[in-house]
Amino acid sequence: EQPTLEQPTLEQPTLEQKLNRITILPKMEASSVSWALVVHLAHVLPVLAAQLLLVFSRRGMVDHAQVTVSALQALGEDDMPTDLALRLDYQIEHVLLDEFQDTAISQYQLVSRLTRGWGQHNAENPEAPRTIMVVGDAMQSIYGFRDANVGLFLRAKEFGFNGVALNYLALRSNFRSEAGIVSWVNASFQQAFPAVDEAAKGRVAFASAVAVKPPGHAPAVTMHGFCGEDARNSEVELICDQIARGVADVNCSSIAVLGRSRSHLQPILRALKTRQLGFSAQDLDSLASSPAIIDLMTLCRALLNSADRVAWLAVLRAPWCGLKLSDLLIVARWGEGAAYASLPETMATPGLLDALSDDGQRRLEHLVQAVARALALRDRLSLRVWVEQLWLNLGGPEALEDSKQLEDAESFFVLLQSAEREGVGLNLAWLEQKLMKLYANAHDAGAKIQLMTLHKAKGLEFDWVIIPALARPGRSDDRQLLLWDEYSGADLQPRFLLAADDHSAATEPTLYNFLQQQREEKSRLEATRLLYVGATRAVQKLILTSELAATEDLEDFRDPQVRSLLSSVWPTFRSQMEVHHVDVVTDTDTDTEPAIHKTPKLRRLMPSMLDTSNTITPVDAPAVQSNAPLRLLNAQDRHVGTVVHQALENLAAREPLPNASEQSDIDQWENALRSLGIHGGKLKPSLATVVQCVNATLADSEHGRWILMARGEDKCEWQLVSALEHGQFDTLIIDRYFVDEATGIRWLIDYKSSRPAQDQSLDSFFKDEQLRYSPQLQRYRSAMLAMDSRPIRCALYFAALGKLQVIEALNFNPAET
Repeated sequence: EQPTLEQPTLEQPTLEQKLNRITILPKMEASSVSWALVVHLAHVLPVLAAQLLLVFSRRGMVDHAQVTVSALQALGEDDMPTDLALRLDYQIEHVLLDEFQDTAISQYQLVSRLTRGWGQHNAENPEAPRTIMVVGDAMQSIYGFRDANVGLFLRAKEFGFNGVALNYLALRSNFRSEAGIVSWVNASFQQAFPAVDEAAKGRVAFASAVAVKPPGHAPAVTMHGFCGEDARNSEVELICDQIARGVADVNCSSIAVLGRSRSHLQPILRALKTRQLGFSAQDLDSLASSPAIIDLMTLCRALLNSADRVAWLAVLRAPWCGLKLSDLLIVARWGEGAAYASLPETMATPGLLDALSDDGQRRLEHLVQAVARALALRDRLSLRVWVEQLWLNLGGPEALEDSKQLEDAESFFVLLQSAEREGVGLNLAWLEQKLMKLYANAHDAGAKIQLMTLHKAKGLEFDWVIIPALARPGRSDDRQLLLWDEYSGADLQPRFLLAADDHSAATEPTLYNFLQQQREEKSRLEATRLLYVGATRAVQKLILTSELAATEDLEDFRDPQVRSLLSSVWPTFRSQMEVHHVDVVTDTDTDTEPAIHKTPKLRRLMPSMLDTSNTITPVDAPAVQSNAPLRLLNAQDRHVGTVVHQALENLAAREPLPNASEQSDIDQWENALRSLGIHGGKLKPSLATVVQCVNATLADSEHGRWILMARGEDKCEWQLVSALEHGQFDTLIIDRYFVDEATGIRWLIDYKSSRPAQDQSLDSFFKDEQLRYSPQLQRYRSAMLAMDSRPIRCALYFAALGKLQVIEALNFNPAET
């Protein structure tokens, strides 16, 4: 009968446990699935590595692993050292390695190649030996997820490098923590760590410390266990109470809450915000949870789809509008049964404003005008400018609660800029994915309270340290595609095991399952070291808290999961903890609704901020549309024109001007076309049209380059507001404006990417275009004359033809009037 494999202990394994482990050793016959996968990987991985190098070359960047690999290649193999290796061999006399307990195999190999032949050199030159100093603490090796291998530290400690032996010096004195904390750490972790070192399995024995500082707080270490329905909330409340006491303690200058993961710290972060306790918490609170980002994502979702009623109702409820529920219900039900295509159209229907309250009327009018203006500018502005301008017109900054949220909003707009640069456009899935990897700004340089993960706390110290959620396990390792392990053989040479996921059952004796078991054991050992690192950050006081699960008879507590931090110190925690039994209490004597079910307070702009007098409302008549490509053209022509406008705008900011389109520009234009929805067979001819327009403009030395040339007074895509009759306004966007320094004439130029039809003469084409766009240029001219009376010349520039057409009838010279 095959014995069951018991959970390995941290003590020296018994004979029975060693025999049990034999059952999981993999079968390595030449016909086994594991061996066949290794053979296949030997063919596939070099090809993948070569493809990765091509990606690095194309993008002009590399990752950290490639830097190390390049360094190893630069030094060559032991039997074929490169010229660089030989040169360094004469120059390097001493190597100092810090934090060596977190060394990866590639870094270890780099040190080995740098010290090749040192043992022989020292034997021949005892008066001038080459030396190595290695600094590290194996009990603080906590970066296994970065491929750190503490076994390499133990191997170097025992065997040195290339014949250069290392003299081991243990530093026992603890200058950081007071005696009470040092004593508790020695007693608790002596049993938690393995009894002896074992490099192959990453087992590190415990080394006790000697306190230099005298005792302080009594007790220096306190432990709190919580059980019951409301255990988690009670744990957070106690932690906040302890933090408040630390803030009030004049002898405490720093308090750290250290969590195994960000999710363990986020409830505490929210509770500190509620209590208005200032803190610093970098890279903890996901940017996606920031109120400013939630509102901006709602706005983008509505802009992306006018038929998304839920998104538009959320926009109406957002702080920049803040309709009350009664008014929101009227808007949602307005025109039921009518043929309104979208909520934006519904909001603009006659009679709706009159049906709302006075407050609702003002707020809806404020939003409708700003949104109408933005929709009129769609595809005429860059993505960031378009969304940010609407947000500003809505009063987005005034609706934020603090300046930190303003920084969050700026991060969002930078992300929109990246989306356009990468050709993604307004893609909600892409934005959500990026936002989950960004974090809200919660950094207060002068804060006494700091929240961070245990990994980030390494090397730091704090007067008070609180480590919460000890019983919650870390994130379980997914079944990865590849697993590997490095270890030393009997000849002290490094060995490497590699296996691909063979989809075998966990009990099957395959190489993958063997490596998986090895990794799980190393992870448990590292979790113990991680808790040790956190506990030794404390100077005066250490507080440990955890939820506890009761047994079925409610007489005792269940042992914590082996993947939790609490598992390693459970005997000590269990004997010394203060138990808090907490249940949710329902007050049956009152009709008060529990706070958790209360409707949150509506955040919205004050009425004084809803000034609609300066909000611009474009009218629907074609004669007063902003400068946009004619809707008679198809979408492909419109999008090509948009990208041509963007390209010419970017060129006008360049000095000197290029002679023709550059590849980086063409790539950017292709991304812009993709973001506008041009794909497949339409992409290539559209891109060719953009390139042809730009090249024709740059080749036009008489007018094209003269128009783009930088000047003291010039603007691209200049936005103006012109008053119309009946109190309405017109939004004007002038493609190119500049003042000719030689003549003092103000030039108003509108770019066009159109060209004559096959059966149309050039003269006929120019006459038709002048007739079509003269009213638009006339409005530009009127707006400019309202500003000052300097001479004006209006013109159309046909980028595809490289031709400038001046509209003589619209020229203005005050000297001739």
